[in-house]
Amino acid sequence: MRTPVVVLITTYRRPDGLRRLLQSLALLNHADPRAAAPAEPRPLHLDVSLLIVDNGPADEHSAVAAIVDHARCEHPNLSIRLVHEPGPGISFARNRALTEGLAHLEHISARDHARPPAPAFLAFVDDDERASPDWLLHLVRTALRFDADAVAGPVAPHFHTQAPPWLADSDLFARTDRPTGQPLPWAFTGNVLIRTAALRDFLANQPTAFDERLALVGSEDRHFFQRWTRAGRSLVWCQEALVEEDLPAERASVAWLAARKRRVARAACWIERDLHPAPALRLKHAALGAAWTLRGLARYAIAFPRGPIHRARARIELAWGLGRLLGSVADPTPGYRNTD
Repeated sequence: MRTPVVVLITTYRRPDGLRRLLQSLALLNHADPRAAAPAEPRPLHLDVSLLIVDNGPADEHSAVAAIVDHARCEHPNLSIRLVHEPGPGISFARNRALTEGLAHLEHISARDHARPPAPAFLAFVDDDERASPDWLLHLVRTALRFDADAVAGPVAPHFHTQAPPWLADSDLFARTDRPTGQPLPWAFTGNVLIRTAALRDFLANQPTAFDERLALVGSEDRHFFQRWTRAGRSLVWCQEALVEEDLPAERASVAWLAARKRRVARAACWIERDLHPAPALRLKHAALGAAWTLRGLARYAIAFPRGPIHRARARIELAWGLGRLLGSVADPTPGYRNTD
């Protein structure tokens, strides 16, 4: 069974990260001699192509094209298509990726109409990540095994520079571990696979895929997948489908992690307000945010003399509480700087 998969990559001014990602994707395994799933005894063979959406300034697009051309020459096995999306922000880029990816799969279906139909998938991976060789095989196998509409996997941190030993050895940047097949209420798009038949049905009843109000904020993927599961679409976990996220020096700090937690918590509250606009829910989020904030302040006072790891955990808890408190009364703040 040949299973078409289009890997969707949105990129914005990360040339080194894009190069590393393409190198890892060139090493993907496309075939597994084992049965694809209990109901499908034939081996699994992936027909993989890459779609890159450059969301950077138009006058820098040629530099991205040069990276893609070099990858094509260095790895002739890679099938890569590059497009430029002028709409500013991650939502515009992801929506363009979905549109182009679905169109490409329709072309493949028309080309192979004489063959038995096979499920087709779109996969998202970020331009600051690197995929493990069996990443896609694990995602697709899990989708087939559990008859899932979407599958998400873990993202492990990879420090570019030497982080403080207490920080590198802590669990602050630890990846999420869950049993394969566990249902999820939502996911991010740093490591996710979507069954295209389910996606088309879902989009038929949605004004848009990734909400453009969150284009410069982030968490548009969480908003998408919360709507996805609310609409009855399944989303499960695959523990084996690992990707690594590159963490440069400016991210290997408690200050960056706390700022990220605050922004994500604020956006998460806004998403809940948007999807469940009951006034009582806003009061609930405000109360929870205040409780988390007070708890974080108390823990920080206690943790201050106990060492950096205890202070870091308290600071992150405080940031989460402040984010939820702000998110209960105000719109989220921009997390991206794509305004060119």
